[in-house]
Amino acid sequence: IFIIGALALTIAGALTFPLDSFHRALDSNFHGLSLFNGFVAGLLAACTGLAIVSDRRRRAAVEEADLRAQAEVSLRESLVRYETLVENAYDFICELDGNGCFVYVSPNSRSILGYEPEELAGRLAFGFVHPDDVQMAMAKFANPEARLTVRFRHRDGSWRWFDSTSKRFTNAAGESLGAVIARDITADRQAQEALEKLTRAVEQAADAVIIADRAGI
Repeated sequence: IFIIGALALTIAGALTFPLDSFHRALDSNFHGLSLFNGFVAGLLAACTGLAIVSDRRRRAAVEEADLRAQAEVSLRESLVRYETLVENAYDFICELDGNGCFVYVSPNSRSILGYEPEELAGRLAFGFVHPDDVQMAMAKFANPEARLTVRFRHRDGSWRWFDSTSKRFTNAAGESLGAVIARDITADRQAQEALEKLTRAVEQAADAVIIADRAGI
């Protein structure tokens, strides 16, 4: 009986050991699986967060590109509008550097002075001014703002009278420039000179002078 009982205990112990080992292994695997699942969940969350950030950055980049494109289109339209206005304006517009050389010349220089803008660019503006007006023009241009009437040489060699205004300014590069807007008043000046000559002639005449039209009026 004693031997049978000992044998029974031995068999029971042998059966219990694998079962305990199995449970321990199962618990260990379950714990490892939980850790793995947690790692995967964290990785997915991180990937999702990165995807959201990347999408936001992409959208921001697209919006920035759209805004830049719109700004470039608006700038081009403004430049075209400005050039159209300047080209069809009656006034001659230019910019001079600190030495009085042409930096910018409006396209209507062709019709007003007979010069292409490229012909005047970089050249000294005072070199085209009548010798009797040069000193006055240079002194006026040195002021922050000025208004003056000068004679400017046309391409055909004639002298054109211009009523001009100038204003000095500093550009984004820190350069001192002068903006000049000039209107051709040659016809008005010639009419005024003709009237003055006629007035002097009348005043100096010994005899009376009567001016009438063909109808005698």
